Amino acid sequence: MFQNFWLQLSQKLAYFAIFIAVLGIGFYFGFKVGLSNQPKTTNDNQINAETKNTANIKSLELAGVYFFALNTKDHICPENYSVKGVFSSDYGYYYTKENKNFTRIKADICFTDEIFARDKAGFIKKY
Repeated sequence: MFQNFWLQLSQKLAYFAIFIAVLGIGFYFGFKVGLSNQPKTTNDNQINAETKNTANIKSLELAGVYFFALNTKDHICPENYSVKGVFSSDYGYYYTKENKNFTRIKADICFTDEIFARDKAGFIKKY
């Protein structure tokens, strides 16, 4: 009686293991194939990115963000970018015009608004 029980249990466990293996392989390859068949999407702002001073690139404007090259001396944000971003060793911080140090900050990156800097880029507000 116990031999029959253990035999049935081992058969059920083997079927279950095969089911799990087939299911896992199906998910793996289905996910891979599904990702490869998706059309490539591009943002209109990425296509229409403006590059300033193309001979010696000093800045790049792209999708609500204004980047400065590392070797540029003047880090002045354009008029429509009201938030300055600064990279530190561990975090990115942003400064708004309400901050007392806003005029003294040398920006590494400029944002169109505070929501973009906080939510999209993950910067932390400096008070």
